[in-house]
Amino acid sequence: MTTIGNLMKEEPRHWGLRGDPYLWQQLKTELKHHQLPRTRSELALTLEQEFGRVTRHSLALENEFVMPEHAHGGMSSGMISCDFWRRVAFPTILSRFEKTA
Repeated sequence: MTTIGNLMKEEPRHWGLRGDPYLWQQLKTELKHHQLPRTRSELALTLEQEFGRVTRHSLALENEFVMPEHAHGGMSSGMISCDFWRRVAFPTILSRFEKTA
């Protein structure tokens, strides 16, 4: 069975801010048992909803924010870049989904 989490096995080459790799891992774990939806738009909606549920922040309304649980030292530790998720992370996952169809 292919899951949304399986689409996240390979990490992006570049990150937005220092908390983004930790959020990627958290979302991958959260989505490892979610079956792939039938359509790209359903997947996009699921990703956005899970992002909001896990972070308690809106991807559409914010540019960056701090997740203290992903702060592991350093000045910008725990910072999440919504721009990275909108422009890199989610498009990467959606592209991988399209290749499975």
